[in-house]
Amino acid sequence: MALSKPKRIGILVAIGVLLVSMAVGSYFYFGYTSEGFRAGTVIKLSRKGYVFKTYEGEMNLNQGGNSLEKFVFSVEENEEGTLKTLDQVAVTGERVKIYYREMILTLPWRGDTNYLVYKIETINDQTAPKEEKVGE
Repeated sequence: MALSKPKRIGILVAIGVLLVSMAVGSYFYFGYTSEGFRAGTVIKLSRKGYVFKTYEGEMNLNQGGNSLEKFVFSVEENEEGTLKTLDQVAVTGERVKIYYREMILTLPWRGDTNYLVYKIETINDQTAPKEEKVGE
């Protein structure tokens, strides 16, 4: 039993719409607008949410002084190593460098912010560049 031409066209259109929808959905789910890093001290890490429990954190970007410039970020639950390190440095107050992606779309199961942290490194202050005085 062969399909009539209008039914065949309808099926092809439906498949085309499905494929385009999947491509657009993938773009918004996996796509990100920027990628980078920030350095500072982690001042807060919490797990919150009513339906979807997500990990949210705050980082103080200022190295010294009294002012507080915060960077708010989210961490996906499957980033277990990153979460463990963030938990440790939040207690010790060590300076860290966190790597993040700024996602196109905020989704409730990924976190409250567009900034998803995927990697963290501790900063060894001894290897930081020293200020040199010129002319002395």
